[in-house]
Amino acid sequence: MTDFNKLAEEIYPLCNFMFKDNGPSTSGNIEDLVKEIELLDPDKWEMKGKDVKHAFKRYIKEVNPSGYEAIEKKFERTFYKSLDLIPPFAVLFVASGAVTHEEFVEVVLDAPSDAQIIPNFVPEDKFVKTLWDMYRHWKLFTEEGAFKPINIEGLSIPKIPELTTEKKTTLDHLLTSFEAPKWTDLEKFVRESGKIQSRLAQEAGKIKELSDREIAGLNKQLKDMSSAISRMSKELAAKPFEDAKVIGDGTIPNGKIVMKNVGDVFPTLKKLAMEVPVWEWDGVHPDVPEVDPNYIFREELLIRAIYAVLTNQRMYLQGHTGSGKTTLIEQLAAHLNWPFMRINFDSEITRMDLIGRDTLQDGKSVFVDGMLPRAMSGPYICVFDELDFCRPDVSYVMQAALEGNGLVITEDGGRVVHPDPNFRMFGTGNTVGQGDEHGMYQGARPQSLAFLDRFTIWAKVEYLTEKDRKELLKRHFPVLSDEEANTITKYSTEHLDAFEKAKVLQPISPRGMLAIARSVIFFNSVYPMDKKNLHRALTQTIVDRATEADGAVLKGLVDRVAKG
Repeated sequence: MTDFNKLAEEIYPLCNFMFKDNGPSTSGNIEDLVKEIELLDPDKWEMKGKDVKHAFKRYIKEVNPSGYEAIEKKFERTFYKSLDLIPPFAVLFVASGAVTHEEFVEVVLDAPSDAQIIPNFVPEDKFVKTLWDMYRHWKLFTEEGAFKPINIEGLSIPKIPELTTEKKTTLDHLLTSFEAPKWTDLEKFVRESGKIQSRLAQEAGKIKELSDREIAGLNKQLKDMSSAISRMSKELAAKPFEDAKVIGDGTIPNGKIVMKNVGDVFPTLKKLAMEVPVWEWDGVHPDVPEVDPNYIFREELLIRAIYAVLTNQRMYLQGHTGSGKTTLIEQLAAHLNWPFMRINFDSEITRMDLIGRDTLQDGKSVFVDGMLPRAMSGPYICVFDELDFCRPDVSYVMQAALEGNGLVITEDGGRVVHPDPNFRMFGTGNTVGQGDEHGMYQGARPQSLAFLDRFTIWAKVEYLTEKDRKELLKRHFPVLSDEEANTITKYSTEHLDAFEKAKVLQPISPRGMLAIARSVIFFNSVYPMDKKNLHRALTQTIVDRATEADGAVLKGLVDRVAKG
């Protein structure tokens, strides 16, 4: 079957634009009409071929017999002869579906009998604007590449096809009948537009060349600025630590800070371009913790902690018991070779424990500093553990220290303890300091917002992922079989889930999980190849330490996970 758009191109090469928005219908007897129209010669664009006229006559007679008879009667001639008065594009409108056969008959019958129907065929209120819009946007023979659009301010204008003078005159007559600009006017407009477009393209090319040069220059300036900012950032980061030194007194060694690439200190951060301060001692410092080579750092948490050290800001780490809050800071200090101190704020710690007290020595009253002045006096990374259990009178004492100001000890005659420039403070808690929102930490107290406001960096510490927990097991105990490691990891996952849902109050920390693995290895040496070893390890490490209520739940978990 002949395609409607192809048919239009064959009959009238310029009518393709008519079908852009009002495409041809593909139903009904129109298809029979198309089959019989075979004008292969594009020059036969006028409706002179008898096969077209006969086909159109049969179509109208079939679908609208009353209209067919009315047209014959109006023009007092056969329908075939009446078609001589009807312009060829009228047939194309009907064939395309843009005009129904009822509309065609109505327009023809409304036309004067002694004139051609070109001026009357398409009612202005419905089709003139549509035809003009389609004309402006037409796309001709894109497959053959004969016409390429020229874009001017968003308007797609086709190049002018070469037409014979006869066709131009006829087309002008057709367009004038629609009160549209003549073809010759359009041709002139398009050619002038093409010249303007060409000039614009030349100007655009010059502008692009200039802008490319300017962009290249700006890119170079930006690169130079980035390099300068990078150098300044490193200098600013290292500045606070340039003069950091510790003079040994026999109990601690001499030391100084050097700046090292973060990837050399923390291998998991090799991709980052930054430096961190690392202490170098000429002996063993008793307060520097040992590096755990099997510890797994979580990058986001580690970056925040490093930021707190670099900028001397207070950081608060919140998370369930056993999630690794304190261990994170301890291992941060270990890798930075930084002295570390931990102050545990259980509900019984008093002001005197923290600040100090008078004691009798050789019959004399001597004030002995508490934990806080001792920590502030040296380059310590100090962790205030379980800070959400802190009593109000104790937290009030700490506010000045948290601000970085000196600590006034009224009990020692108003002595002021100024913090060492490399003293750093971290807080940890099971809550965010607003009381026990989980129902699992009954000793947690709501802290004053003024106190909590001293902490400017916050981090929520989740439990290790199942993947990380298994990796931790294999690092510490490579002799564990995959089956044993998988089972211990699975048990810890279910135990943590029960704890977070408050089904049990007994948590399980990485330390507890490693204790299970250690017990498994022991029982494997005592009872080789015994499948009950894992059950024995879980029972002695977890179940037997539980309360009666927790024990019932945990025993069920152990029995299900460690079958044996």
